[in-house]
Amino acid sequence: MRTPARDTGTIFSYGTQQQPREIGFVGQSGNRDYTFMVDNQRANVNIPEVLDGQWHVVAITWRNTDGQWRVMVDGEEKASGSGLARGHRIRPGGTWYFGQDVRSVGPRPSFERNREYVGDLAEFHVHNKVLSTEEMRQLYSLLNPGDAVNWRQATVTPRGQVQQRPY
Repeated sequence: MRTPARDTGTIFSYGTQQQPREIGFVGQSGNRDYTFMVDNQRANVNIPEVLDGQWHVVAITWRNTDGQWRVMVDGEEKASGSGLARGHRIRPGGTWYFGQDVRSVGPRPSFERNREYVGDLAEFHVHNKVLSTEEMRQLYSLLNPGDAVNWRQATVTPRGQVQQRPY
């Protein structure tokens, strides 16, 4: 990610008809913190170093058995916790949204105001297992593409003021 903004915006959100907030990394204008959400349960994440206009690799893990989660920035752990949505299973059949926090999904999704992301995103991947620290560090060198969502193979449909271009 790379953002010239001095406050946060939503990086991604994934929602289903049953739960519009299955999982997401949400920010809000006027705020320098992010919220990592799973099944609408929340953990605060403070990583102001990503708000400097430079490229950063942000990696997030979450394990459903005990709700353990970690956030790494440029290969270093910056935040962690446990108990987040313990036992929850991410529902299939949803939609990924980049740069917006979704309130409802479907043919006409609605989004939270003041939570849009301003900046560039590249190489978004989702894995179907919790990555080790070493595997997360490999993300920094783009050596570990996702097996559940692979940015290089995904179909991205830009809407609104989104522009798709090589980086």
